Amino acid sequence: MHIVEDGAWKNPSADDERWQHVLAHPSRLDQGAHQLDVVDVVGRVGLVRRGADHLAVDLSQLRGVVIEFGDVDPDPIEVQASLF
Repeated sequence: MHIVEDGAWKNPSADDERWQHVLAHPSRLDQGAHQLDVVDVVGRVGLVRRGADHLAVDLSQLRGVVIEFGDVDPDPIEVQASLF
């Protein structure tokens, strides 16, 4: 836990450059096949890496889902950069 001088909690991931310019993962995690490396977690939001992209995912989608580990061919995804 990180406490700053005014007593407020400071998220240790706030200054982590991996969280800069993160795109949203375009599909649900509870459906299909995925090949992701979890890099960091803040609350229910996970920062995952797929190839060269860092993507934010809502890990609460996995609640109650049985995860099968193994060598899989992931479903294709299209990540669109922000329009604004």
